[in-house]
Amino acid sequence: MLMPVFHLMGTNDESPLGDFAPEDRKIPFQMINNQDQYLLVLDEAVYMTFAGRPAPSDPYLDQHHKVIKMAAVFYWKMVLEEDQQAQTWPQQGRIAEELATGDYFRFKAGQRK
Repeated sequence: MLMPVFHLMGTNDESPLGDFAPEDRKIPFQMINNQDQYLLVLDEAVYMTFAGRPAPSDPYLDQHHKVIKMAAVFYWKMVLEEDQQAQTWPQQGRIAEELATGDYFRFKAGQRK
């Protein structure tokens, strides 16, 4: 069984490694089809938002860190501990309750052969 993938990105999340637009970070989510995937997009989040360090160019840093921590805990509980309650977090809308305007969360079920 393949492990589900959790993609996190910001709308201002540019790559320090080259000329990748923030929208390019959605390509893996769009192209991978054989396993479950989760996509969390945070409005105005930048590359350093996800590093857990100060990111002066992210005006919502504290809120973004709160959402990232919550989502990560649910994801790892689901994957590593096989926690039954955590397994339903995408459908419960618990992340959506914490998102600000412009943020969004998506789930895409893998197509099993």
